[in-house]
Amino acid sequence: IQYIADKPTEDFELIDSVFIPADTYEANRYELQLSTYKGRKIAGQTCINVGDFYTGYRQEYESYISINFDKHLNIGFDWQRNNIQLPEKSFTTDELGGRIDYAFNPKLQTSLFTQWNNEDNNILVNYRVNWIPKIGSYFYFVINQEYTTDNGIHLDRTTLIGKLIWRFTL
Repeated sequence: IQYIADKPTEDFELIDSVFIPADTYEANRYELQLSTYKGRKIAGQTCINVGDFYTGYRQEYESYISINFDKHLNIGFDWQRNNIQLPEKSFTTDELGGRIDYAFNPKLQTSLFTQWNNEDNNILVNYRVNWIPKIGSYFYFVINQEYTTDNGIHLDRTTLIGKLIWRFTL
């Protein structure tokens, strides 16, 4: 059982010209979760959450499964659905995601994460490399890409990010 409170200071658009007015919102939500131990070869989790949602009602469903092939390779898939009923409109959102993690060794790891949702009609891709050349120092390199899926799949934006922290003593 969850008690949730929110107080947006200004109206905001939730979806397609449906606005949530600035106000104080208090909600009681009920959640049931089932999960297995994540250290197993195959692990999963599912969750159902229902209750008040701003001016309406929401049913949320989530599922996740991960496969640990060995100490180097892990793959995971997730799905989330929201059924939202508001006075102005009822709608359903779906979000699918996938993740591949590969550790060459404890100091060099890489991951690929992708996500799609039906409201934005886009695919987000995140590729990351994390290298720890020595304890206290590390290097991150990230590529984020956004693809639109309105009329086929087209690359919309690419962002490259790098970060190097090098520890030394004087």
